[in-house]
Amino acid sequence: MNLSFETELNEETNQYCTQIMVCAHKEDVLIGTSSFFIEYNAQALQFKSYKALGFNDEHECPNGRTPYGPQYVDANSAGVINISIELRDEGAVCPKIEDIPTPIAEICFDIANNTETSKLRFNEKYTSVNKAQYNFQTYELIDLEAKNDLLKINIISNKN
Repeated sequence: MNLSFETELNEETNQYCTQIMVCAHKEDVLIGTSSFFIEYNAQALQFKSYKALGFNDEHECPNGRTPYGPQYVDANSAGVINISIELRDEGAVCPKIEDIPTPIAEICFDIANNTETSKLRFNEKYTSVNKAQYNFQTYELIDLEAKNDLLKINIISNKN
């Protein structure tokens, strides 16, 4: 399994947004109650907003059931964000995570210092993805990708 960030820099609004993505490697997986502990450069970024993109109480499976509760997000400490998803109905889990990245949530920041880099990363010690079971079996082999984007777009001019 792979956890990654898909980022977008918008210099017009002075914002930097990232989608948290999950992707399976060899076999399809179903995720249960899980926690994602994200760190970022607090000297460069200020937390602005959070939006769940799936795995929450607004996501309905094809069978009409809603397996997850609302996502919990704690962004009260600069430089860290903790996101939790809660599986409430083990019998109705969806979507199946395949080899195509699936979004979990989107986080946006105001850029406080565009001479810095984002330093986005998952904290390995506190990030855990559990299988879709009530006995909390954790997926062991998780690749945690990081991003260290520049927070400004450099335009190179070719003057002849």
